[in-house]
Amino acid sequence: MDDKRLYFIALLPPVELSKKISVIKNNFASEYNCQYALKVLPHITIQNPFKRSPVSEVEMHLSLQNFFEAVESFEISLKGYGCFDKGTNKVIFIHVEETNHLMELRDKLMIKLREELRFPTSETPLSFHPHVTIAYRDLSSEDFRKAWAIYKDISFNVNFHVSRAYLLKHNFRQWEVLSEFNFRSQN
Repeated sequence: MDDKRLYFIALLPPVELSKKISVIKNNFASEYNCQYALKVLPHITIQNPFKRSPVSEVEMHLSLQNFFEAVESFEISLKGYGCFDKGTNKVIFIHVEETNHLMELRDKLMIKLREELRFPTSETPLSFHPHVTIAYRDLSSEDFRKAWAIYKDISFNVNFHVSRAYLLKHNFRQWEVLSEFNFRSQN
């Protein structure tokens, strides 16, 4: 029996923006019959889902807390929509601007996970395309083409301040926040 659970690390938008994105996700799900993206809060993944035993949660929490308390808070810009269209992997998302601060945070986190928490390089790839997923997995090819023809021209421009990161855990039904990590405040 596999006692490992599924986790991932993310940045979450402020509550009001999260509600706005959830409305977009719900409308998209209704229009294109794809519900899968509704199982998780709007977020920017900075570490893809990985499996670990729950006994490692304290070690993960302490290591991540130590890492993120040295990170300075920064601005995130959401700019328009984008897509991945790779075979059966059809995804529509809100594009996240790739700032130096965000990309450096991700790179340093990958090093921390490899060196301190013994993540294999297969779980910590260097490639990173930050985004907020609107639809994936159960989005059919036909609905993807229809939706992308519309969403590619829709404007979405929002900036927000990010001052914390989150460790999420799958509870066998949906994702829930396990730990919250505050960044160092700007002076």
